[in-house]
Amino acid sequence: MAFRGIPHFKSRNAGRYFPYRSRSVRGSGRWSGNRSVWRRRPYYQRRVSTGLPDSPQSVNESFDEPPSDFSGLDSQDVSATVLYVVSDEELTVSPPRFAGWPIYFPCVKCDDKPDTCALVEWCLEYLSNDADSPLNNFDAILAGRHFVVDVQHFFKHLTDERRCKVQEALRNNADDVISAMGLAMYELVVDRLKQHSQSLSSVRSIKLPKINARFWNLDPTVKIRDIQFSDCNRLVSFVGVVVRISSCRPKCTQVAFSCESCSRRFSIVLTDDVYVTPSHCISRECGGTLFEPLLETNDPTETVDWQQLRVQELVTEQDRSHSQENLALKTLDCELVDDLVGCCSSGSIVCITGVVKMKKNEEARKRYRWQYAMYISVNSVAVKKGLFSVAHSLSSSISRENELSIVEELMSNQNLFAQLVASFCPTIYGEYMLKAALVLSLFGASSKEFSLNRNTIHVLIVGDPGLGKTHLLQACVDLSPIGVYVSGNTTTVSGLTVTIGHDSCGDSTIDAGALVISNDGCCCIDEFDKMTNQHKVLLEVMEQQQVSVFKAGTHSQFPAKVSVIAAINPAQGNYDRQITVADNVKINSALLSRFDVIFLLLDEADEERDRRISAHVIQLRRPPSAAYLPFSEQPIDIDSLTSSALSSLKHRIQTEVEKGYLIPGPIFRKYIAFCRHSVNPHLSSAACNILAEFFQELNQEYTVQGIPSGTRQMESLIRLTQARARCELRDEATERDALDVIEILRSSMCQATNFGQHPLQQSTRKQPKGQQRIYRFIEALKREIAAKSDSSVEFSAAHLKHLAMELRLDLSQPFECFLSKLNDNGTLILKGHQRYVLNPSLL
Repeated sequence: MAFRGIPHFKSRNAGRYFPYRSRSVRGSGRWSGNRSVWRRRPYYQRRVSTGLPDSPQSVNESFDEPPSDFSGLDSQDVSATVLYVVSDEELTVSPPRFAGWPIYFPCVKCDDKPDTCALVEWCLEYLSNDADSPLNNFDAILAGRHFVVDVQHFFKHLTDERRCKVQEALRNNADDVISAMGLAMYELVVDRLKQHSQSLSSVRSIKLPKINARFWNLDPTVKIRDIQFSDCNRLVSFVGVVVRISSCRPKCTQVAFSCESCSRRFSIVLTDDVYVTPSHCISRECGGTLFEPLLETNDPTETVDWQQLRVQELVTEQDRSHSQENLALKTLDCELVDDLVGCCSSGSIVCITGVVKMKKNEEARKRYRWQYAMYISVNSVAVKKGLFSVAHSLSSSISRENELSIVEELMSNQNLFAQLVASFCPTIYGEYMLKAALVLSLFGASSKEFSLNRNTIHVLIVGDPGLGKTHLLQACVDLSPIGVYVSGNTTTVSGLTVTIGHDSCGDSTIDAGALVISNDGCCCIDEFDKMTNQHKVLLEVMEQQQVSVFKAGTHSQFPAKVSVIAAINPAQGNYDRQITVADNVKINSALLSRFDVIFLLLDEADEERDRRISAHVIQLRRPPSAAYLPFSEQPIDIDSLTSSALSSLKHRIQTEVEKGYLIPGPIFRKYIAFCRHSVNPHLSSAACNILAEFFQELNQEYTVQGIPSGTRQMESLIRLTQARARCELRDEATERDALDVIEILRSSMCQATNFGQHPLQQSTRKQPKGQQRIYRFIEALKREIAAKSDSSVEFSAAHLKHLAMELRLDLSQPFECFLSKLNDNGTLILKGHQRYVLNPSLL
């Protein structure tokens, strides 16, 4: 830092040059010292809050003479920052070419920038001659103090030579282009006001605030990781998700000072967000070096609202194709000012257009004070709503015509839903009903505005280790337009919801968690059983679709319309059919009831199925050109399938698998985003009747084994049926949709309850010895019934005990207790005194 007439800091006579002054500014701070010690103590705060002015004020309104050569200015942060002082006399002696020039270019004169003046003229031609000019919204411009400029539309109205110059200016000095467009609109607004008000004789009598130009539709958009330091002063556009947002603070753009020697008042325009103070008075006769900042509202000290965001890049299809090492997501700090403050919240997906800039890294250590940090001075923000959500999800690289052609091609398949299920995670063999439920969860139900009912579908996968649950979750994340994968081993409550922190200035910041970031998408939680302490935070998210925060004096609510897809291992390592699902997974019943579908993945003993799985795994490891290994010696003949077989959802899916026409992942993802945006199906009368009848059946017979059935179950049926119709871009859910949903739910209930299949029908593989004894005993009873060809055969207690002795069952308890246990769980039904029959559902 350089000071005039100041000896070296270690000089013994330093105190003679800087006596202590309580209300003075010398250079860039208040100094006090003695003959041995020098200290620098800050006198002024870097933030000056006086409120936003209602009308623009002159940069300096109290000059009596033009300023002298003004070069002795010092900065507290960046020594290379240039400080400018502008007086009214410069405006009165030589008025600028444009009336609003001092507002947009306060640091230079109009004649010193001929290229910028020419750019303003081009912007005037575009805004005044174009039929779709933003000037048509005159009232909105005056009210909002900003207008939107379509960059591509602006380029079309320029000649080739002018277009090249403007594009070069956007690459090298984008601030001049943005200010020139705003100045052009300012001139047109002033001219129109003069036409409507004949009493105004000059432009100076019209007090207008600064009108900001907001650029959008800048093509092409770039990735956050591709923005480099060499792009400084360049206008860029990128898409990301807001992961951190700070509180709103005032930012000082112009400070007024008063000389303590001559009481002259003048103002200084602050550039590059650096607070600086003058070193000499502007008067040639005075030469004072002590100044006092004027913070009263009647002084020309101006502030604007300021807010900082941290935006994280989104994973694209190209990133998904690379290895996991390249998926380290980058973040970038962005600064919002004026009317842009508060336009988004944590977790919002935004398209930001702004100028790349540099600033001193305040968080660096003292030995690294030379380091600079890159940030974006935001010019416009488009929050993910409506058409922007489609534009992002469907990717900007494909035109609208190609997107519609893709949709038309998919709609040509009569079994589109079956094809979608067959294309979902083809690396996992079988499990078609589970895949169908996951596909319905990705599409979601109808979303109605101001509706209290949620439209998200939650799925819980319970299964033994090593059956591909993680692969299914990863497939959901890859296909969802907005997907987040988290593991229960490394996730905290704050990592799921939001984190309240503090920045370098002490103000609070809000960091979005996984559930907030995945808003309008899916959040896949693996190892769900490892995060028992975090289950309670999911209760509000899974039903009210929001996250409420009461931390550190902050009360905030964030939208979290997310589909939760969780995978969990049984508490005992392997699923035990002798106890309920809730006891197997150790989940609270309130949380368990919020899942629309619960599926079991069990490692059952099936020789034919094991052979097919092994052939499928071997085929995945073979080169693509290798011959296909059939799963069975007698492959399915598609043409010979009957209509009754095709009516079953499982058979239709198997048909599509045998065809081999799978939908590629990027197209699948675009189609999901298109359907979620385009249609909101409603139920037909026939579908309502079928769902109501099935719901009554559930309430009467099948509310067992810890699976809740009630109003939430009926709402789940409605959501699943609407999602089934949305998969085929239909506005009405038909009877066929309801039947497919019932088939999916029956399949899940057959595994989780005794609906159609008893819990004891399980494999003897990896089972405790007690369960193996029960299984052998039931199989022996089934053989006796089959030999007599009578399913209503009654067995006496003595006969059952004799049968257990023949099987040499090593019972650790009396046989009467063993028999009572089978009667309690419904395996044996007591018909009379010591007379039992086998449950018909086991036959």
